[in-house]
Amino acid sequence: VNPGIKEMCDGQDNDCDGVVDQGCDDDLDGYCDSNMTVVGTPQPGPGEYKGPPVTMDTRSHGGGFSPKYKEYWYPEWAGTTIYRYDMKYVFLGTFNSGRSEIMQLWGDTDGTYYTANWGHNSVSKWNDKGNVELWRYGMGSTTGAVTCDEQYVYAMWYYGMNVVVLNKNTGAFVKNMQLLGGVDTTQYGGMAAVGKSLYVGRYDG
Repeated sequence: VNPGIKEMCDGQDNDCDGVVDQGCDDDLDGYCDSNMTVVGTPQPGPGEYKGPPVTMDTRSHGGGFSPKYKEYWYPEWAGTTIYRYDMKYVFLGTFNSGRSEIMQLWGDTDGTYYTANWGHNSVSKWNDKGNVELWRYGMGSTTGAVTCDEQYVYAMWYYGMNVVVLNKNTGAFVKNMQLLGGVDTTQYGGMAAVGKSLYVGRYDG
């Protein structure tokens, strides 16, 4: 334990600033943050939730996260209601999306959000916590997933390995990308853009 050294998740005040495990759980999700070095069995620990018991009806397939509000948003499948939960999974209320059959919802940093509209065969961008549709792109078939990064929106049908890349501001088509590797199986709202990578989770493999 020395002044000036890097803090670790180990139950000690490594850098002698009076704070134990500083930065270990900045997002308050009950887990040690991924960029921290973990030693021993600190509280909270990696891979083990330390918060209160959670009972939460996710209501649809592909709930999403709003980075602006730091909230989890879960769409009602048969209706247009979005259910909001905070970082500790406490219910905060609802808002109306104006769209049913949302297979996946993805929040953006400015409060807008995107939806993969299953039976409507489209992807939409919506205003900040609201139901004003800013643009809609017709996918031509059943839409299973949507995500975005700083530049683009990415969308997929519920089948196949093709990713449709769209302009975030206008919804205009940019290009198609084919995913390599993996298995072509059913896509039920399991796509995420993280850094420079796309992660795809499949229903049956």
